[in-house]
Amino acid sequence: IPITGTIILQPPESEAVSQITSKGSNNQNRWYHYMTYPLDGVERIYEILAGQNEKIGRAKVKSENDRLMVSFTLFGSWLADESHLLVMTEEPTNLSNSDLAPGSFPHKQSYSPTVNHGTYDVVLPATANTATVYVFLHLSIMNGTRSETAWGAKEEENEMCIEVSGG
Repeated sequence: IPITGTIILQPPESEAVSQITSKGSNNQNRWYHYMTYPLDGVERIYEILAGQNEKIGRAKVKSENDRLMVSFTLFGSWLADESHLLVMTEEPTNLSNSDLAPGSFPHKQSYSPTVNHGTYDVVLPATANTATVYVFLHLSIMNGTRSETAWGAKEEENEMCIEVSGG
């Protein structure tokens, strides 16, 4: 069918990220995101957000046997000099500031020179009939002179909206 005019493909408008939480301590606000991953062996893709809401990369998570593979790729000129990983078997609620300190996460990597991608291959924590894990991926990133902190966040949409204008 011939179409004249414009066709626009774009991701659907998504709702606000539900995995963000702020904690106040000594008048300081902390923010973080986490990735909810069902232990079904399916590779899932998640957004990496900097500055709370700027999408700057993509994380992939996949379970296999009793291991969890987590990788990240940054877009454009974003580069990481550190990454930190924490995997929890219970949904994170009411976390303290010390729980959120990425430097205390059990898995960490430093990159010199800086990188735009990285991978973790870790043993899954012992689970008590848990079908889901909660993955905290934290990155210390930079783009030129701009420095930010970034977190793996919600699963990416795999649908598209199509807008056709014209005849």
